Amino acid sequence: MKRGLAASGFLSMEASYTNQMEKKPLYVRSYDNERKAFRRVVELPDAVFSEFEAALKSLVYQYSTTDYENRFVTGAAVELLVKCLLELAFTHVDSVGGHAKGIDLSSADLRFSVKAQFGTFSDIRLRNIMGSANTGSTSTLGEWSEATVMLIPNVGLVYGDPESSILQAGLYWAKDALIMRKSAVLEYIQLNPDYVRPLEVPQNDGVVRQVASTSVVATLLADPQYPLLQKAFMRRRSINSRIGQLAELEQLLARGAIDQEKFLQLKEQALRD
Repeated sequence: MKRGLAASGFLSMEASYTNQMEKKPLYVRSYDNERKAFRRVVELPDAVFSEFEAALKSLVYQYSTTDYENRFVTGAAVELLVKCLLELAFTHVDSVGGHAKGIDLSSADLRFSVKAQFGTFSDIRLRNIMGSANTGSTSTLGEWSEATVMLIPNVGLVYGDPESSILQAGLYWAKDALIMRKSAVLEYIQLNPDYVRPLEVPQNDGVVRQVASTSVVATLLADPQYPLLQKAFMRRRSINSRIGQLAELEQLLARGAIDQEKFLQLKEQALRD
C-alpha cells in the first residue's frame, strides 16, 4: 500500500515536472554580435544615410502604407534597406522574414528583427499572435528574444535587445500582439544614445499612388510573350493613373495645400494628359 502511495506520489511529481518542462523555456543568449554590428552601422558615412533617407522617402511616397497590401511590402522593403546598411558595414545577413518567425535578417551568428513606423510614433508591435493558443497569457517573460532594429519617426534608427531592463519593463500583451510601450523606448533612447542613429523618417501622407501588386504585374507583363494582356493592362493602368491624380489633387485641396484656382488648373491638366 505504501509502495503504491509512493509510486503515486512519484508519478504526481513526474507529471508536475513534465508540465513545467512543457512551458515555454526562456531564450537566453548573448547579443554582443548584434550590438557590434549596429555600432558599425552607426559609424557609416553620412552619404550612406542620405541615400537611405532618400530611399525610404521614395518608398513611402510611392507605396503608401494607407493601403493594407502595401504595408506588408514596405515592411519587407525596409528590411532589405536595413540589410544594405549592414552589408556596407561589412556584416553579411540574409533576408529571412518571409519564412522565419520573429526574425527578419540573420546569419550564422546574427539575428535581427526590424520594425518600422511611418506615422506618429506610438507603441511598437513586436509580434503578432493572432490564432495563437497563448493569447490568454499575461506574462511577457521570455516572449521577446530577438535583437530589434526600430525605425522611429522623429528619432531614426534605434537598436534594442531583451537584455535591456527598461525595454523589458515596457512589454505588455494586447489582444493580438506583444507590444512595447513608447514611453519605455523613449527612456531607453535617452539613456543609450550610442544605440541611436538619428535620421529623417518619412511620414506617410495617406495618398495611395501605387499598389504593390500593380507593379508586380507590370513587370510580369513587360515580357513580349503577353502582348494582349499587356495592352489591356496598360489601358487600365492609364485610367487608374488619371483617377489617382484626381484623388491626390482632391486630398491636397482638402488639406489646404493648394487653393481652388490651382486645383482646377491641375485637374484640367490631368484630364488632358
